[in-house]
Order: sequence, then structure tokens, then C-alpha cells
Amino acid sequence: MRNNILPTLIVVLACSLAPAQDTKHDAWKHDIEYLKTELPKRHKNLFFSMDKETYEARLDQVSADLASKSDLEIVISLQKVVAGIADDHTNLEYRRIVQSAGVFPLELYWYSDGWHVQTILDKYESVLGSKVTAINGIRIADVVDKLSSMMPKTNDAFIRYRIPKILHLIGLLRHFEIVEGESADVEFIDQDGTTKSLRIEKLDVATLSRGARLVTYTPDSLPLCRRKPGAYFWSELLDQDRILYAQ
Repeated sequence: MRNNILPTLIVVLACSLAPAQDTKHDAWKHDIEYLKTELPKRHKNLFFSMDKETYEARLDQVSADLASKSDLEIVISLQKVVAGIADDHTNLEYRRIVQSAGVFPLELYWYSDGWHVQTILDKYESVLGSKVTAINGIRIADVVDKLSSMMPKTNDAFIRYRIPKILHLIGLLRHFEIVEGESADVEFIDQDGTTKSLRIEKLDVATLSRGARLVTYTPDSLPLCRRKPGAYFWSELLDQDRILYAQ
């Protein structure tokens, strides 16, 4: 079995190919050793925050624990090691494995007063735009704090950018003991100030990608960074302030 989690280190890391006869644990050991030796070679300055000895010791600990961990637990442990490097642009592509556990069909976005429902399955449209306060009784701030261990904690803006990309992943939510089964009771405050709770059910990734009907919240005033989601590079002159905004 090949795990192929290593290629998407943003510092481009080539795929390692273990022999087909390797056992599952041998394949993981091969990947871990590859991560240990190749990332320092390819990164401009990998040990600017974490020293080499700590990096290698943490990877060795993951390798030593392979027999007692699932693929999901292994890849989460590896991403935590990489996150400890504290480089926003160096990550594992771990979501393929985590997504196999399913997703919740919603996306949150950070606004000035907290986390709001940005996109959701159409049957839950009644909470679109509402502020999320808790998941299964756990405050949303605590949920975010747990999940943020999966990413470099360089600044709040980076955390707020990355959290919506993983908060819907059931495998992660189970790992951090936020959910247990295949649903979550989410608490909201709607735009009228009314508190409500809604049970969100799991979807598999295939169903989501085949065209599940999602609805998206469009507030009266979108932040600049959300105005052209399909554009990689664009700019706009803000006449009032005489500022050129470039993204």
C-alpha cells in the first residue's frame, strides 16, 4: 500500500515509491524516512524555528507508534510535525486520507464578529449567514483551537484562512473528540439574534462532488479578498483612499 502523502509539501517534494510488496507499516516508514531526509534538502531554511534534533525525534516517534495507529491518525501526526516547523507554505497533502471518513456539507468564514455559515447544503439553508457558536456543545473558539494544531500558528489571519478548509472534515473532528458519529449538533445565532440548533448530517465526498446543491451567503458588503474567488491575480484601485489593492 502506498500512502503518497508527501508530494504536496509546498516546497515541491517528489513522490517516493516503495516496493509493492511492502507492508502497510513498511510503506509508512519509507514515507517518514523520505520526509526526514528530503524536506531539509529542498527547503531553503527548514530549521529556522524547530531544530533538526526535535524534527527528527518527532518523526521517529510517529514511526515508533505505527502499529497502534490508523492511517488517519498517522497522517494527522505527521502534519502536526510539519506544522511545528512554523512555515505557512510547507504542508502535507493529508486531506485525501482524512476525507475518506466523510464531510459535513458546510463552510464557515470569519467575519469581524466571529464564524458564520458561508456555504451549506440547500436543505440547511435556514442557517445560511448565521453565526456559529458551538459544535456538539463545544465552543467554536475551542473547536478552532483544537484544529489549529494542524497548521503553523504564525498569525491569526493564517488560521482564519485555513480553518474553513478543514473544519468540515469528519475524520479530523473525530480525532479531536468534537464529534463521535456521523452527525453534529451545531448551534447558531441568526441575523435576528435568535439562537437555534441544527443537526448536520455527514456526506461522502463523492456525493458532494457529484453536484450536491450548495447555497452561498452573500453579505451586503463583501471583503475585497472574497470578491473574485475564481481569479488568481487581480487588482483594483480604491478611488476614495487612492490605494491599489492587489491579490
